[in-house]
Amino acid sequence: FTDVLVTKNENQSYSYNFTVQLQGSPVTGLYTNVGYIYGTAKDLNSVASSQALSQWTYNPIAGDPNSPVLTTSNYELKHRVFVGVSYAADLIATNFTTTISLFYNGQSGRPISYTYSSYGSDINNDGSRSNDLIYIPTDNDPKIILTGSWDKVNAFINSDDYLKSHRGQIAVRNGSREPWINNLDFKISQKLPVYGRHTFEISLDILNVLNLLDKSWGYVQTVSNQNNTSFTYHGIDATTQKAKISFSNVTTPFQNDNILSRWQMQLGARYTF
Repeated sequence: FTDVLVTKNENQSYSYNFTVQLQGSPVTGLYTNVGYIYGTAKDLNSVASSQALSQWTYNPIAGDPNSPVLTTSNYELKHRVFVGVSYAADLIATNFTTTISLFYNGQSGRPISYTYSSYGSDINNDGSRSNDLIYIPTDNDPKIILTGSWDKVNAFINSDDYLKSHRGQIAVRNGSREPWINNLDFKISQKLPVYGRHTFEISLDILNVLNLLDKSWGYVQTVSNQNNTSFTYHGIDATTQKAKISFSNVTTPFQNDNILSRWQMQLGARYTF
């Protein structure tokens, strides 16, 4: 074997959630559900992998991987707002109930980290090239030798409020977040009496109505594995003693989720007896 790992419990991590919710039926047939959730979660390691070695290898750190710092957990919710409205009435005839519903959900994006790509050098010689948090360079930073375009690096950094406000510092694990998510769903259903208690119901669901209304709306932007690796560390230049860094020339750390960013429609049928 090549690795000996010693794991132990710790008592620094914590999480809590605060919820406010109002439900009611202000008029006959109209139902409302409105709520807000605030959640915070801190941990030393979010335990996002399946084995002890990968838990240690991929936990983003700025120094000693055996002494991780208490920071935001991968699973912190932060803010969530939801509004549900439903109206049911016999619009066609008695017992032919039509139900129209709208549901809005808005919430903070997931926490994300910035580490150097595993294709480079091990910046702290801990045996892992996949856990080193990046140094966020200033414009034309004199501490590094860049392979790439400073204009593109600046555009990338300016696309993230966290990076933009922490230039000249080492990034914190989960210090940034994916963009805020807005989602609006619609449903209409029609109940048809058959005989006795038997009913037949057809329904139409439209998911991500915002994207249906405007193709530039309703995007869900994510970072793969909640970790961006656009920068690569290549060691120290022997002549200048500056860090050698390359950049992948992407314009933003975020990518549109191919499924959640598209509107979807489904037709349903249900027979109740």
